[in-house]
Amino acid sequence: MYKKIYVAATSQHVGKTTSTLGLTAAIQQSGVNVGYSKPVGQKFVDLGDLQVDKDALLFSKVMGF
Repeated sequence: MYKKIYVAATSQHVGKTTSTLGLTAAIQQSGVNVGYSKPVGQKFVDLGDLQVDKDALLFSKVMGF
């Protein structure tokens, strides 16, 4: 099994986050400990005193990170 998977595309709004969420869920369900990193975000949400990338927050909630 691969230790790292990198998802990229040549443009925005083409399904990278959705695909990554599906891959992460499938790998996690197979019993593998999964992590997620999004180094550069486009949109942020306010979370108390913090600004958090919206996709990182999505993964945190959906995947239980």
